Amino acid sequence: MKEVIVSAPGKILWTGGYSILEKDNIGLVSSVDKRVYARANVLPDHNIEINAPQLGVSVKGKFENGKIALTEDNPHAKFVKIAIETTLTYLKAKKKRIKGISIHTYSDPAFGTGGAKSGLGSSAAVTVASIAAVLKLHGISPKKNLDLLHKLAQYSHSTSQGKVGSGFDVSASVYGGHEYSRYSPHLAQEPDVVKAIDATWDHSTKPLILPRSFVTVVANIPGASASTTEMVAKVKDFKEVQRAEYDRIINEINQSAKEANNSLAKLNEAAHKGEKIQQGHPLLVSFIEQFEKSRNATRELGEKSGAAIEPANLSAIITESKSKGAFVARLPGAGGGDAIAAICLSRRDATRLKKFWAKKGLEVLDLKVTGKGIAIEKQFPKTA
Repeated sequence: MKEVIVSAPGKILWTGGYSILEKDNIGLVSSVDKRVYARANVLPDHNIEINAPQLGVSVKGKFENGKIALTEDNPHAKFVKIAIETTLTYLKAKKKRIKGISIHTYSDPAFGTGGAKSGLGSSAAVTVASIAAVLKLHGISPKKNLDLLHKLAQYSHSTSQGKVGSGFDVSASVYGGHEYSRYSPHLAQEPDVVKAIDATWDHSTKPLILPRSFVTVVANIPGASASTTEMVAKVKDFKEVQRAEYDRIINEINQSAKEANNSLAKLNEAAHKGEKIQQGHPLLVSFIEQFEKSRNATRELGEKSGAAIEPANLSAIITESKSKGAFVARLPGAGGGDAIAAICLSRRDATRLKKFWAKKGLEVLDLKVTGKGIAIEKQFPKTA
């Protein structure tokens, strides 16, 4: 096999923001139809090439002694470099004949490459796609070895971003949409790659997707992005100084996320039986109530920690959005203003919301929730 093409989806975290960082807490993550692609070819003599034209990356190197030494230190190559490094180290330890690798990546424009950051999780998606491509070039089907792909990707992505994060974005890129509970942090902190990957990981993934009648609308918020790293650091400081108050808020976020997800699962069952999901449906009312509790508790966490999780001007847009077609809306994931996401009950409502957001200067993205994870592709995007 000389060439493979793989893609991994972006994500939206609807419930469990920040609480999902703690073990045993849950969140609802959806995968979307915008994807990051990795095209991989075999190179001789353990040579490595990484090309990401959208990010200005074109670097070469060689895999030696478990590391890749690149000719140029380009920070935008970090996630792909560590993904290749981790995977080849593991495969070599498993007595696989290691091949040199050339990887060319392309991200759908909705990821905001080179422009506004959309918060769809490009780093997780490119990590997953790159590892899947390397596995396939070495005769290992990523689709038939999702758990191996998942562990390699979690370990690589955690290494790339300084051993922080819960891994929900990586999990969505591998498996698609689901209810997620994180792995124990020490698993990704194990210095021995092989020992880490061969360990039994204790994360949890439970199939859960949005009902088909739900219409998702997402938009970039130009110029409003906050640093996720800085926000997480402020929340961490708050945890250390006011642990009891932190625990109370995190528990509230998690409990409301659980109840929202339970209502969602029952809504899926009702829809499957032919019930029409419309305003006033008891299960929808319950979902909205718990979704709002989760969002309000997350906003409170931001206010008390000093992290810009939901700035006041964006709270106003969210409130108005619920009279312009959305039945729920929030700043997804860590918040901070990369993007705003909403759910509507009809395409007419979605169109109304999009017009409102456009008038507010938001960049509405052309995407939808799919539930799909990693995919083997026949063609690399022509626009690439």
